[in-house]
Amino acid sequence: MSNNLKKIMILIMVCALIITSFSASSFAQDPFKPKKDKEVGLIAFDVLLVRPFGITAIVAGSLIFAIACPFSLLTRETKMTYQKLIKDPVIYTFKRPVGSFD
Repeated sequence: MSNNLKKIMILIMVCALIITSFSASSFAQDPFKPKKDKEVGLIAFDVLLVRPFGITAIVAGSLIFAIACPFSLLTRETKMTYQKLIKDPVIYTFKRPVGSFD
C-alpha cells in the first residue's frame, strides 16, 4: 500500500469514529420520559377530523337534550343529562389541548 492510501484510510476511520460517537448520543432517548412534542400527524388528525366530529356531537347532543329534557325533569336527572350530552362534548372539543386524546 502506498503511503498516501494509508493516510487516507486512517483519516476515513478517524472521521467515521468521530461521527459515530456523536450520532449515537443523539439516538439515545429515555423510553420512560414522555414526549413533549406532539406528532404533526396527531395534530392534523385532531384538527381535521376529531374537532369537527366534536362540534357535530355538540349539535346532536343539544337536539337529543331538547327531546330528553321533559323525561329527565321527571326523574330529576337534568344535570347529569346536560353533563353527558352537552358539557362533556364541549370540554372535549374546545378545552382539550390540540393533539391530546387523554
